[in-house]
Amino acid sequence: MDKPDFKRTKQMLLDFDKAAAELNEIERSQDGASQEIRALTKAALEEKQEAVLQRIDVEQLNSDKSGIRVSALRKAGINDLSQLKGKTQHQIEMIPGIGPDNAKKIYAAMKSATASLKADDAVRFDLLDMTPNEEKLLKRLYVLLNAESLIAQAKALKKEAAARQTEASALSPAASALKWAFASMAKKETILAALQDFSTYTAESFDPRFSELSEQFEAVTNADIETCRRDFERSAARYYALMEQKTGKKSAAPTDSGLSIQLTEQIEAIEADTTGLSATLRSYQAFGLRYILNQKRVLLGDEMGLGKTMQAIAAMVCARNAGEHHFMVICPASVVVNWCREIEKFSDLETIRVQGNNNEAELFWRENGGVLVTTFESSPKVEIPERFRFGMLVVDEAHYIKNPDTIRTRSVVRIMAHTDRVLFMSGTPLENRVEEMCFLISLLQPEIAAKAQQIKTLAGAKTFRETVAPVYLRRKREDVLKELPELTERKEWCILLPEEKKIYETSILNKQFAQARRVSWNAPDAEQSSKAQRLLKIVDAAGEENRKVIVFSFFLDTIATVCELLGDRCSEPINGSVSPERRQEIVDRFNEAPGGSVLAAQIQSGGTGLNIQAASVVILCEPQFKPSIENQAISRAYRMGQTKNVLVYRLLCDDTVDERIMELVESKQAIFDAFANDSKAAETMAEVDEESFAKILEEERARIQAAQAQQTEGAAPAAT
Repeated sequence: MDKPDFKRTKQMLLDFDKAAAELNEIERSQDGASQEIRALTKAALEEKQEAVLQRIDVEQLNSDKSGIRVSALRKAGINDLSQLKGKTQHQIEMIPGIGPDNAKKIYAAMKSATASLKADDAVRFDLLDMTPNEEKLLKRLYVLLNAESLIAQAKALKKEAAARQTEASALSPAASALKWAFASMAKKETILAALQDFSTYTAESFDPRFSELSEQFEAVTNADIETCRRDFERSAARYYALMEQKTGKKSAAPTDSGLSIQLTEQIEAIEADTTGLSATLRSYQAFGLRYILNQKRVLLGDEMGLGKTMQAIAAMVCARNAGEHHFMVICPASVVVNWCREIEKFSDLETIRVQGNNNEAELFWRENGGVLVTTFESSPKVEIPERFRFGMLVVDEAHYIKNPDTIRTRSVVRIMAHTDRVLFMSGTPLENRVEEMCFLISLLQPEIAAKAQQIKTLAGAKTFRETVAPVYLRRKREDVLKELPELTERKEWCILLPEEKKIYETSILNKQFAQARRVSWNAPDAEQSSKAQRLLKIVDAAGEENRKVIVFSFFLDTIATVCELLGDRCSEPINGSVSPERRQEIVDRFNEAPGGSVLAAQIQSGGTGLNIQAASVVILCEPQFKPSIENQAISRAYRMGQTKNVLVYRLLCDDTVDERIMELVESKQAIFDAFANDSKAAETMAEVDEESFAKILEEERARIQAAQAQQTEGAAPAAT
């Protein structure tokens, strides 16, 4: 009978036990994270308060001409307010030349100053000027966010290892010559068979997974501060949401909302089971979610960039967890793909996309549940049996149904009759259009609309806000986001219209690859360009909120199209032929222009060397090969001095080279972020080189040829 390799077996069992112990450490690595983050947040705030007080000269104590003897403080070596922090009135009185009256005034002034600083209890990460404790806090949040999925993997692998632990223990005779010698023949045969199976399991299954997991976890926990900064820049909202969660900040009603104390308390008491939602809600979003759940039929009017879509998805998840199975989203055609992707990205809900007549998809939805996503134009064709009820209807851009006589409005009203929960969403400030607002409210809660109609001349006044508060919730950025302006990036997925689809496919098949990259922008006119139509809507929404917009493209003809499309709203464009002096003149004029103005720029020219903090909306007309170019362009608006949150919109066409380029760039960036720290290396690793782009184009060419061949053969196209 063969003997086992005792030394090798012993080492294998030791390694297995060591790995199991390490998996346990990974699983428990975030124990106490909340306490640690609270401590770091407190330290960071105290550090910030100290820094602010250091910058305030003691002369400010006498700003109200109260006669404080500043000269006596300076003689005592006290030159800024930080040197007075924590001193009692008696200690101040002991400073030579101060006396009781001055000490009382100084103590009162210091008490007021420190109270003001403590009231501002939000950590704001300024990446250009971070204190040591802020850096520690940022890194701790980075580890917590990026280790979450790894910890889940460690937990699963540890459970699997535990199931094998008994099997491993039974192999101990194969790790010792002495034990082997005293084992029976039958036992030896059993051990040899089990050893073979266990060796195969560890070598081919357990060890590779453990090794990869351990390496990734080490990369996350040992990430340097630059890696943390880059990750924060890409997803600041996740960091602030997690910090709110870990510091125990509760969701709160917005100030000046009109909600009564009783209703606010009732909303805040709602239990929201978000199991299945793969995102952490900000405190104001958590309140919005509870508001939606409690009030059932409401109009959410948050400013653009505050996450109305996320609150809607969270509400559907909660309703699902409460026993509902069927949901519907009605939205403009331009954002159908966006809705499907956001639902799939941030929840475990299944999406069923319906455009045009698609009876099979509707039947699948009715039988199996999920989220049916359709357009205003397709909604009249959606058939719902008379007695069929579903869990929730979400109507995005609800101002599309402001006219009661249109087909789309009548269709939405018909569908609303089949559900108790309805969420209207609109970022347009409806207070300025009180008749439209009252009509929308009448569809949701008629009794409140009737009261609002009676006092509509008071729109904007406290009485009107209190009247509509049970059905209308709107938050502005300055009311809910207290940190430094946030950078929010959105992929705006557009569906090719028939004419632009023909142009795109012809470009690919004829190997006109520069034209293929101009997808949608090379349509015959703006009416036939899905990207142009989406850009118009973004610019219009920005104008409603008094925001200015920068539009970037690699291509001169795209910039020309944008300028023609927007007319007087667009200033003189910036491109390579514009001198640096003239560029600055254009920017200065843009800075002085009214809200809603647009600056179009070639990304290579306008993306560097200019400060354009006047703009808070950035539109990228197509994906770039180098993320660094996009980051530089975004940084024109997202920089020190910016007072608004910056919204970045990437215009992308579904199922085109846009999608392939984004997938490749993101996959390369993810690999880099997991294992590297050097920013110059990142620039090279993440870019799409010529060879990679050529491969993308060939694959796209093959896909289109196959699709056309299928149509020629008479095969029915696949349902969306």
